Amino acid sequence: MTADTYWNHNVHYHPVVLDAVPDGCRAALDVGCGDGLLAASLAARADTVTGVDRSPEMVRLASKRQEGNLSFLAGDYRDGTLLDEGSYDFVSAVAVIHHAMEDPIMNWREVRRATAQVLPGRRYRRRLLWRYTLVWDKPA
Repeated sequence: MTADTYWNHNVHYHPVVLDAVPDGCRAALDVGCGDGLLAASLAARADTVTGVDRSPEMVRLASKRQEGNLSFLAGDYRDGTLLDEGSYDFVSAVAVIHHAMEDPIMNWREVRRATAQVLPGRRYRRRLLWRYTLVWDKPA
């Protein structure tokens, strides 16, 4: 099975993410990139795309992709040293945010409160199967 032929609940939301990429996007970041499927799609909409994942095995799989404007890093995006702060015009994190919270069993209100501290002005849209979209516009 090739990366382009599989489907799961996360892949279902890739069109929503791709539609959110701003025109003229210079640099995009895909947090929790896994095998790089979404990052590869983002590469058609941004000048450069960086995929990051905590799993070195997943980054090895993702690195097999041939898009020239695509790179992958293995490590924890939360440590503050792996990525250049403020250098991305677009950030995607499909099925990732709940892994980053201190308490992985947070209710909806707690998730909203926690992200408000990190991303003031963010907006949510609840979706099917207990998924949600978080939108935050980078200040100019």
